[in-house]
Amino acid sequence: MNPVQAITTTERPRVGERIMAAVNRDPLTAPHARRNDALLAVACAVLSTVLVLLVDDGRGLDAPGWTLLLASSVPLVWRRRRPVLALLAVVACVAPYHALDYHHAAATPAAYTALYTVAATGRPLRTILVGLGVITRLGERDAH
Repeated sequence: MNPVQAITTTERPRVGERIMAAVNRDPLTAPHARRNDALLAVACAVLSTVLVLLVDDGRGLDAPGWTLLLASSVPLVWRRRRPVLALLAVVACVAPYHALDYHHAAATPAAYTALYTVAATGRPLRTILVGLGVITRLGERDAH
């Protein structure tokens, strides 16, 4: 192979490299953002359903429980455009869900995704304040 051909020939990135590029990409500039966020919302809803079926850490779900649980994934579709509002909408579904003592682990995928988005897309001060709020809330919960 001559030197010019070696410079202009590019290899396709490996699967692991493509996955890490997608993970490390700025959420605000990623291509196909709305479609990917809709798929992520569906994946969170499916994961939450699997957790309800496999993990026994709260009372069984009835119609309001299923509604709150599945509704908590819906705001993830808008997580890049309005991350704080999406987080607040998730919290609006997850807070009563936990207050009614449903399966606690099942509500975590949507909440963690919304928290990650706020942290990854915001200024450092917002990230620190959200992190402190979460840590403070966890500390209060563990103290009871």
